[in-house]
Amino acid sequence: MSVLFFVRRLQASKSRFQLVCHFFSAMAICVTLSVAFAGSANADIIHLQTIANSTNGEFGWDVFSGTYPGPHVPDQFSTGVGSAQLSVTPGGVITSTSNLYSLFSTPVWTFELENLQDSLPFTSVAIQLVANGTYNSNQFLLNGIAPDEFYSFGQVNVGGFMSELYWAAWQGIAAQADYTATLAAPTGSQHHVLAAAKVSYLNSANPQNIQAIPEPSSGVLVILAVCICGAIRRKSILAD
Repeated sequence: MSVLFFVRRLQASKSRFQLVCHFFSAMAICVTLSVAFAGSANADIIHLQTIANSTNGEFGWDVFSGTYPGPHVPDQFSTGVGSAQLSVTPGGVITSTSNLYSLFSTPVWTFELENLQDSLPFTSVAIQLVANGTYNSNQFLLNGIAPDEFYSFGQVNVGGFMSELYWAAWQGIAAQADYTATLAAPTGSQHHVLAAAKVSYLNSANPQNIQAIPEPSSGVLVILAVCICGAIRRKSILAD
């Protein structure tokens, strides 16, 4: 009896160990997939949110090069109607990780949007930034107007430094072909880094809110991992 009991305990322990291994393997698969489908292979741009609406144009920056002031043209994507460029004043440097770093100055980031589709009466604009520092809605202006929506999606790790993913949106404003958007850092502040940015716009007959598609939460990933784990376990049992 004691030998049989020992064998059964050993089999149970082996089964639990295999189950734990399957679970962590499934979690690794889920995390890999969540990164793979985040929208880009580059380190910073993957943190930006995918837009739920069918936009008329999107412009993204991640790897900055050339001179610090710019203008910097989109290096990730420039799709749809129109063009965009990003400039910064006053002086600073481009880091070894291709980010804009203000050093001891207080930066103003300026986005020039030109030749956008404006055949319909309303336009919604969303700007996303991965930047360090604390910003509020009064510091984001589009043609001098504060955004209707402003919030942070939370902190992201950029090259070992924690930054914030900010979202600012102007919903259903009067359509124009050209807009100027500015982000002014707090007066007297220094050492600001801009790691990535994205501008999206939507031209429509009626006011429409431009929205982001939420990234999968950790709870969703755990549930998915359990499902994958169960499938792997079932396949293992059938194979035995």
